Amino acid sequence: MAQAIGRSAPSIQPRLSASWLRRLPRVTLAHVWLAVPLFAAGLGTGLMPVESIDYWWTVKLGELIWQAGALPDGDQLVFTPIREPVIHAQWLAQLVFYAAHSLGGPALALALRTIVALVVALLLVRIATDAGAGPRGTALAVGAGMLIVLPGLALRPQMLAVIPFLLIARASCSPPRTLAGALVLAMTFAVWANVHGSFVLGYVLLSGGLAQAVWDRRQGRRDESIARLSRLAVICVVAPLVNPNGLALVTYVWDTVVFNGVGSTVGILGVEWGPPALRSTYGGAFFASLLVAIVLLGRGHRPRLGESLLLILFGLMATQAVRHVLWWGLIVTPYVARGLSAWASPPSRPARRDDEASEVARAPDDIPAGTPALNTACLVLFATLVLACLPWWRASTPLPSDRTAILDRETPIAVGEYLATHQPPGELFNFTDWGAYFAWRLGPSRRVFVDDRFELHPGDVWRDYSTVGRGHVSWEEVLERYGVTQLALDPKSQAGLVQAVERSPRWVLSYEDERALVYERTPRER
Repeated sequence: MAQAIGRSAPSIQPRLSASWLRRLPRVTLAHVWLAVPLFAAGLGTGLMPVESIDYWWTVKLGELIWQAGALPDGDQLVFTPIREPVIHAQWLAQLVFYAAHSLGGPALALALRTIVALVVALLLVRIATDAGAGPRGTALAVGAGMLIVLPGLALRPQMLAVIPFLLIARASCSPPRTLAGALVLAMTFAVWANVHGSFVLGYVLLSGGLAQAVWDRRQGRRDESIARLSRLAVICVVAPLVNPNGLALVTYVWDTVVFNGVGSTVGILGVEWGPPALRSTYGGAFFASLLVAIVLLGRGHRPRLGESLLLILFGLMATQAVRHVLWWGLIVTPYVARGLSAWASPPSRPARRDDEASEVARAPDDIPAGTPALNTACLVLFATLVLACLPWWRASTPLPSDRTAILDRETPIAVGEYLATHQPPGELFNFTDWGAYFAWRLGPSRRVFVDDRFELHPGDVWRDYSTVGRGHVSWEEVLERYGVTQLALDPKSQAGLVQAVERSPRWVLSYEDERALVYERTPRER
């Protein structure tokens, strides 16, 4: 009996393995096409360094929140006057970035961005295909759309808002059928409200979905979309109140948009709050996407009513401010995917008898199934290249050093180390783009003049910064008023001030490298 069992056991395992393999889905050429946007997203973020403008102050504020166990009062990173009250609306994002930085440094933060980009690409693919786009149209539209989306995924709180935006956008087209599903989306909305002020755009998305549902009802298409969307909208109105700031969060969002975007003093400094320029790479990509949408519209590819309203609104927003181009890209990409699919699809024809066998093997959008082994090899290659560009291994790839670097080459590391060990009595005046890194390296024991949180300061502070930065005749008087005794300057961006300082006998050069100059007031003048 034992020998019989021993002889029969080997014959069972091959049959089980073969059955398991047969149940695996076949990898077709359609899968390869749909993987192209994910490859573009992973490779694109894998070649981006840590930006020096927003990342460092985000990490530092997360550290202060974690250490205090509460949201801080005021601001502990700058010494100049601030606009009260300070609302820490992005506290959850700051904690997330601080946690990533603490566990794995900038490399883990970069890996987090790659994960976010892959999820964003996957959601765009799902939204486009749900709306009827074919694999090739989806691959081309989402892959090209990454040119607009990826620059918006800088390592700052806004990055964590993109996935909730797409989840709500998808729900506005296909609202959840159950209360549990609506509650999950409400939780997503609440998280969105605690990571970034763009959560107000969720109401715009839901309004577009409701407008479409009402229109469908008037056209005689009866379904439950209106009831489900109304339930979701009501829950999502309440969800953002789950935050430490209460209703003050809404005031913060409104104040930030008005202060930065409606012709205030900071408009000359906050480039991302200005309109996109055609001559810039990012602005050119935006206007190219706008042209593609117009061409598709001219060829008769009409968007649905709700989609039309969103395209118009987000298109107008993008023409007004660079920072809104990201949201436009997320809205226009599914529309372009459907348009390209309809444009590229051949006229339908009845299948011939000799075609019937081959038609069974064809994927949607008239794509041949291809060879499964070759298709699988393509997917493995895509994944391998994305993994190779992750921060831990990208240095070993045959790419230029500026593409494999972890930190942006403009990060003021060397001058930051000097300032950490040379701290004369008095305050520090700094180039604004370096403020975030200096705040992380020196704070909170030593605070900076400004960083790039433009809404933090009143207009007078920015006017004083601009006056000093130009080397205006009153620059020393302004610095005296702020008690500044040390200057950390960028000779390229602040050439006028550097020339003025060089002419003054009151300042002496104490540090110099290829990117930075540090001056200190002579002891007799302090």
